[in-house]
Amino acid sequence: MDLKIVHQPPKTFAVSVMIAEQLARFHASSFFMVNEKKINLLNFNGRNYENSDADRLKVLNHNDFHNKNVLFKEVEGKIVDLYFIDFQLCTFASPAIDLIFALYHFVSSENREKHRDEFISIYHHQFVKTLNDFNYCGDLPTLKAFHDEIFKCGTFEVLVAICLTIFYYFDMSQLKDEDLDMGEGTKNARIRMCRTEKYLKMLEWQLKELKEKGVL
Repeated sequence: MDLKIVHQPPKTFAVSVMIAEQLARFHASSFFMVNEKKINLLNFNGRNYENSDADRLKVLNHNDFHNKNVLFKEVEGKIVDLYFIDFQLCTFASPAIDLIFALYHFVSSENREKHRDEFISIYHHQFVKTLNDFNYCGDLPTLKAFHDEIFKCGTFEVLVAICLTIFYYFDMSQLKDEDLDMGEGTKNARIRMCRTEKYLKMLEWQLKELKEKGVL
């Protein structure tokens, strides 16, 4: 068994599907426990678990869901399983937080263009399946509800797209020691990174897409 961190969003959409399904199981578990009163809130600040907006979905988010916090199990060169790690920043909030992280850190830009809605649909299907497996008695969240959550967190998606994906498009080996010095060195390095052709191409398409959705 070989566990490893993958430093780029997986090119194979099947691996992204594994992420969507695992994330859905993680989110659905907390949704079930809170809504079915399975958690003893006497041990916590109960206000953290109250849903102040009845129309909003809330789950326990990893909240730092990027490629360094997922270990992939590889057997004979094929990824067969994965494990989430480092839960220090968990927050009880909209599932859109982790979903947006997942769309940019675990779905390649090419697959995001082609399969964004499919990724969310796969997540939703597994979320509902997990609740059914738990014999959840409440109303099941709709696919539209998850799309609405992502739309409401649109500002966060813009932030992730612009600020947190740039390292996937720039060859860090091109940086010199002076580029890593504080001051003008890091400023010039950031400018070079932001001018990477593949990064700019991704942003052009992504921001146009978000504008058409009404986020911008």
